[in-house]
Amino acid sequence: MWTKNGEHKPQLGWLAVGCVLMLLGCSSIPGFRSEPEDEGADVGQRLYLQVSAEEALDILTALAPEHGWEVKSIGNQYDLTGPRGKYFRLEAQRLLGGPSEMSGVFFSDPKGSYVLVGKREMGLPEDLVAPLKSAIEAESGAEAP
Repeated sequence: MWTKNGEHKPQLGWLAVGCVLMLLGCSSIPGFRSEPEDEGADVGQRLYLQVSAEEALDILTALAPEHGWEVKSIGNQYDLTGPRGKYFRLEAQRLLGGPSEMSGVFFSDPKGSYVLVGKREMGLPEDLVAPLKSAIEAESGAEAP
């Protein structure tokens, strides 16, 4: 806006609108979020666990029946360089759609292990992610002094 003296005076309203738009835009950028994100993994992502592949498989074998899944087979997973982790195959009887099968591998990692979260036939079933994490946290909390 121009004053009577011929000077340019910016309008504070447009400046405020610009600041609000900038703040709203930054909230959608992952690095600028203020709320904590869920630490669980989504479908297709790795779920990192603070236990070995063997321990993770033992915990999965114990908790799967409580959540409608049955561990049908387990074994070692190998590649050209040697052992990579522990293989599992799960099966669930569904009221609609019949039996459902999923298979995955707990891969060994320097800090523990990880598993891919799956949706159809490959990976850890999405509905077992939270119970597995809880069981592992409960077990590590019980072992800690």
